Amino acid sequence: RNLELVEPLRAGAKGVTLVETLDRTQTPMGARLLRQWVLSPLRDPVRIEARLDAVAALVEAGSARATLRAALDGVRDVERLAARAAAGRVTPRELGALRDSFLALPQVGESVAMLALRTVPGTDRVARLLEHTAEQFDRLEDLAAELARGLVERPPVTLADGGVIAQGYDAELDELRDLRDNGKQALASIQQRERDRTGISSLKVGFNKVFGYFLEVTHANSGAVPEDYERRQTLANAERYVTPELKDYEAKVLGAEERIGEREGALFGALRDLVGTAITRVQGTARLLARLDVLASLADTAVNERYVRPVVHDGYGLTLRGSRHPVIERMMPRERFVPNDVHFDEVERVHLVTGP
Repeated sequence: RNLELVEPLRAGAKGVTLVETLDRTQTPMGARLLRQWVLSPLRDPVRIEARLDAVAALVEAGSARATLRAALDGVRDVERLAARAAAGRVTPRELGALRDSFLALPQVGESVAMLALRTVPGTDRVARLLEHTAEQFDRLEDLAAELARGLVERPPVTLADGGVIAQGYDAELDELRDLRDNGKQALASIQQRERDRTGISSLKVGFNKVFGYFLEVTHANSGAVPEDYERRQTLANAERYVTPELKDYEAKVLGAEERIGEREGALFGALRDLVGTAITRVQGTARLLARLDVLASLADTAVNERYVRPVVHDGYGLTLRGSRHPVIERMMPRERFVPNDVHFDEVERVHLVTGP
């Protein structure tokens, strides 16, 4: 707190911490990782230089960096959403957010693959962190394709709301929905087929709560009734019958809504489990996304704030030398901190050191 790394000294103060100054991350995962990096700084110059190489490469690749950041902007909190899927607690809307995030990964992968080929400014070497990320990056295209095929474009908040699974994903579910939504059309089709088969133009399909669905034939046409018609009710002027087809249709229709809910629940559970069983892959990609997000954020901050790359070594000295630099003067005003070896009228480069 005294250093105001992640918390201000004065409660409620905004925009004064180091994290707030540096943070231009696009994802929750990146924001968490940046905070972790600030609170657990590296002390190994080799590892520090590896991060600086990646940031330097991203600084120079302005267009590619912008493309990468735009792709990351479409990524949600993959790490936590996947963990919820593995625990069986993910909602349809959250699974939809995972799908949308997975669909953004190919563009992220293409961007980092291009960045991995660029050399660090002033050298002939590539940024190892970017190269490693490109090599390890799993685009999760199989998961993205299955979730895109199975979920509606905008899933509801809860499974109980219904309408979670996309049309065309499951034949049984489509049939149940058709029964629910197009019952009149199906009955009209049965009626017309039976009229054509029997030649009874007055034959009609009806329904009541006691006998369910039936075919009604007047007594005058009773001689044309086929043998497979089963008598269900006798009226003053007509007979009511059922057929195996009508019985089957009735069994399907009367419980369609309930069975739709059950079938959607089973299909959603399978999609959720698909992500859960791939949790190791998803979390690996989430870690790489977070790293890319932080590195691109630091590069973007460096460009916008005109930061320069520090020279890092394992000694104990701090040396500022060169031309006048107003940013350094604002950071270390004369009246508060004036090291013996600092000359504010000739500041150009800052040498940062690591030590115990």
